Amino acid sequence: MNFFRKRKEGFSLVETILAVLFLSIASIGIFSMISHSNRSSMDANLFFLANQLALEPLEVFRAFGYESLGEIGSVPIHGYEVGTWADVPSSDIGSGIERPGGATSFERKIDLTKVELSGTKGFLVSVRIRPVISGKARIFMRKEEVVRSALLLERPK
Repeated sequence: MNFFRKRKEGFSLVETILAVLFLSIASIGIFSMISHSNRSSMDANLFFLANQLALEPLEVFRAFGYESLGEIGSVPIHGYEVGTWADVPSSDIGSGIERPGGATSFERKIDLTKVELSGTKGFLVSVRIRPVISGKARIFMRKEEVVRSALLLERPK
């Protein structure tokens, strides 16, 4: 009776094709998830860097104080030019400031606006950071621009 029963060895063509199809769909999903994760990680890293580059001039101008800010517009400080888009330098040799290598992928614009609130004079310092046109930050960063502002008031008399 066992003469008519065939011995089955290996897999049929249909089983093999289904297995390859299932593995390829699973692989595409895994690689897509890894790619999305890498892109999100790069975006977060670049956003953090842009945020830090925007906060830097705010801290420098805070250190100068209200009284000195009026002069900054007429006598620019190297690396902190007011009113124009300028590339962020990787380092300022004279000041000892060193920035991460990715800083050169950004440009920033610093604006000073005189304000008066209830008789108190001050400056609104606004810093805008955006990726340069030909940099990896333009490719990976989802936000077009990062804006940070601070209000610097004169000291009460």
